[in-house]
Amino acid sequence: MNHAAKPAGATRRVVIAAILCLSLLLGACQSGGKTTQTESETSPPTTTVAPTTTAPTTTAAPTTTPEPTTEETTTEPPAQGVIGTAAADLKEEDFAEYDNRMHSWWYDRVPAEQLGSGYRPGIIDVTVISDRFNGIWQHPDPEEKVIFVTMDCGYEYQNNTTQILDIAKEIDLPIAFFITKAFIDAARPALDRMPLEGHTVCNHSLMHKNGVKALEEEGLLAMASDIEDLANYYEETTGLKINPYMRPPEGAFSERTLAIYHAMGYRAVFWDMAHVDWKVDDQPDRDAALRQLVGELHNGTVILLHTCSTTNVSLLSEFVSTARAAGYRFASITEFPDVEPAAD
Repeated sequence: MNHAAKPAGATRRVVIAAILCLSLLLGACQSGGKTTQTESETSPPTTTVAPTTTAPTTTAAPTTTPEPTTEETTTEPPAQGVIGTAAADLKEEDFAEYDNRMHSWWYDRVPAEQLGSGYRPGIIDVTVISDRFNGIWQHPDPEEKVIFVTMDCGYEYQNNTTQILDIAKEIDLPIAFFITKAFIDAARPALDRMPLEGHTVCNHSLMHKNGVKALEEEGLLAMASDIEDLANYYEETTGLKINPYMRPPEGAFSERTLAIYHAMGYRAVFWDMAHVDWKVDDQPDRDAALRQLVGELHNGTVILLHTCSTTNVSLLSEFVSTARAAGYRFASITEFPDVEPAAD
């Protein structure tokens, strides 16, 4: 079939139109890609926005007192006393009414035939004087199966105090230690242990002066200063205050010295049980001393021992265990109740 040929101009117009259509189509495709890319460049990548790290409002940790060091905690020993009137503030006229006649402490000892019976020494003239000033010598309740151990520390001998502290720590025994300047100077490590291990450090005067004689020969200020100076020396040495318990040197006292102790804030501490243990060159036999001490046990005992005694070191643990087996308990001198003076 013979087709007629199309004119050249028409063909050219068709070709041009086709090219234009193709150009328009390609331009649209390129324009769409360009838009997407442009968005990508001008905006940060759409990442999951991390939650605003506004720090969570945490309740501020409570302001806790920093945990004290062992030294700070333990250096605070348990029942510190507040000492009263200073020596310089005492006035002679305030004590003139009190008799300064000297007494040596003694008590109605357990008769030999009643050893082991729980016999309780009775009240005698010197104990009546003590009671007037809230003194300590025997627990006032006769039914109280309690023992108070007190030890005088006039000086250190053969490291005995350290051994006593070791034993006391092992058997949980509270002790009231009555110290002097000589002891402080000679036994500082042992002294430092006392309050840390639950013991009560008490006053036995600076120079161990007989208080009655000091009043007569040196006057009120000298006598009272011997007490006050020990308290000050102990505080300067250790940073701690002495406890308000006073053991009269030599066991010597008068109504007036007890009144002065009382005015200075102290309770005088005597005893109702002891043995001859202070002679370092003539120590009592260990077994004989133990039999005596156990035999004299009674309700409310305040026992006097000396730290210089090697016999006391050797018998202490067995004495305590024997007493506990008999139903007694050992208490701190700080638990001793106030004493009601006997009626006149």
